[in-house]
Amino acid sequence: MTDTSPDTPEWPTAVTAPADPPIPADTPATAPRSRRSGALVGAWVVLALVIASLIGLSAYLYAVHTQYVSQNDKLRSEATALGAQLAQERAATGRQAAELSTIETQLAQAKERISTLANDAAQAGDDRLALVDVAASLITCADQRQTLIGYLKQSSLYTAASLRASEAQITTYCNGAEQTYNQILSGG
Repeated sequence: MTDTSPDTPEWPTAVTAPADPPIPADTPATAPRSRRSGALVGAWVVLALVIASLIGLSAYLYAVHTQYVSQNDKLRSEATALGAQLAQERAATGRQAAELSTIETQLAQAKERISTLANDAAQAGDDRLALVDVAASLITCADQRQTLIGYLKQSSLYTAASLRASEAQITTYCNGAEQTYNQILSGG
């Protein structure tokens, strides 16, 4: 307590910290906060942040998983459709290959038939020309025999040996023409 007498000069009094207000008797006493409770609050805050981060990460992963499953289903259905299309194309290719093989066989047969017909036509042409030659030879043979008959009617003009030589020559010629004709008819 300070003395307030007039002789004493007034000196400032030392500043003292205000005193804690008196605690009413009916208020229970609380323990002062300790470092432990601050650390506990910090731990709860960190735990809350970790849980919030885990919830956010879980939500993100669930969204990514959902998109992945959706994309996977879409790709699977597209792959199934492509597989079915590929199977159809392979079947069509197999049918076309079989048709191509049949057409190639028919083409080979047609080529062979055309070649045979061309050969037959050429042979027929050759046979025709040969028959024309044989006909001309037979006509020549008939003409020569007619000439020989004329010689024989005037046999007094010719020697017997020359008449026999002419007859032999005409007979040989006519026999050769006849043999050629028979060979053409027999196909040889």
